[in-house]
Amino acid sequence: MRAKDWDYRRDKPIDFVSLERDNGVGVELCEWMDREQAQSVAEKDRFCGEIQLEIDRRGPRSHCIVQVCLTKLLGRTQKAKVLENVVEFIIEFERTKRSEIDRGIGIAEASGPDLPASLAPFFTRIVFTNYPTRGWVSLTKPWTFGSAPLEMDSAARSLRQALMGKTVAKARIYEAAKRQLALSELWLVVHYSSPDKFAAPLHELGLQVSYGPERRESQDSVVAIASTLLSEIGKGPFDRVFLMIECQELPSVSELGLTTSTSSSP
Repeated sequence: MRAKDWDYRRDKPIDFVSLERDNGVGVELCEWMDREQAQSVAEKDRFCGEIQLEIDRRGPRSHCIVQVCLTKLLGRTQKAKVLENVVEFIIEFERTKRSEIDRGIGIAEASGPDLPASLAPFFTRIVFTNYPTRGWVSLTKPWTFGSAPLEMDSAARSLRQALMGKTVAKARIYEAAKRQLALSELWLVVHYSSPDKFAAPLHELGLQVSYGPERRESQDSVVAIASTLLSEIGKGPFDRVFLMIECQELPSVSELGLTTSTSSSP
């Protein structure tokens, strides 16, 4: 693919097209993502940013990493009041526990009965860790401390939805664009690019994005799952379908439906 000249078709069916003579190829991209979970992560990150901004505005320069463990996301009617309460608690706790945070292992924690009644329904614990320079706030869900998320089918379910959305629901759109452009082949590349927003493939399918043979084995296992799904759904208007694990130094690209895979950029 590097030998071809590609045109990006913004806001049009088929994202990239190479119209070399007698060998026109189109590539449609599709991110493997659970949209509901991604929205939840975006809301969490936005709330974390609001906490940080308000602490910076109100309080003295913080020297703590404050890890806030969230039980559930807040509705609009609750958010303003809870934001005010948690910021006041963080500032006051750090002020009164400063000596405890500074000595020993440099950690202090508020959980259970240590949390005020106004915060207990929304947070399980708030951990303060001493930091030599300017601190910051991080917001996490409880299961990120080691336990698995409650929902255990979102990885396979969202992958099926991604494939069906392109090969079935929008099949006529891509078929028409392929004819109009006179393409000899149309490819679909499903890519996993945002583990920070959608971690289900890591937790549910054992996908690893690192180095070594274990990573390759785990990714081959996920490719086998994706190939099985594709065989059930069908390729629709696409001649070739690939799964790209993009969130690592060397992206891994595997063609679905085949018994072998490659590790390179498409």
